[in-house]
Amino acid sequence: MSIESRSAVAGKRLYSPAVVATYSVVGGLPLGCLLYGVNSTRRGGSGLGTILLAVAAASFAFMAVGAVLGAHVALYGALGWFGGIGFYNLESGPFERAMARGAIRAKWWPPALIAVASYLVIGVVVVLFRGIGEGQ
Repeated sequence: MSIESRSAVAGKRLYSPAVVATYSVVGGLPLGCLLYGVNSTRRGGSGLGTILLAVAAASFAFMAVGAVLGAHVALYGALGWFGGIGFYNLESGPFERAMARGAIRAKWWPPALIAVASYLVIGVVVVLFRGIGEGQ
């Protein structure tokens, strides 16, 4: 192992595959995609990381618009399960290699705070927009 490969990830905080999968299942596929993108970017995969972060942002936006328009969200739960399994499998090898090179396991709870805040904002927006639409 070269010094460069060790220093590329040394000291960077990465979310474990179990954390990424759990967030995908509990918080939805966009949240799992977001954490997987963060990990990929921190490991040096800025291209893939950027794409994943953009997909996560677009997915959150589509979920918010769908919620405002009254769309049924049962499919989101199924996608979260499949995404969680996929993210776990995709992330397991790279995460373990990064840990061996000096990466640090990120704490699981900061994304939970962000997720709760995000979903609260979406909920407030839905209530406001549906209330405005019904009031006319």
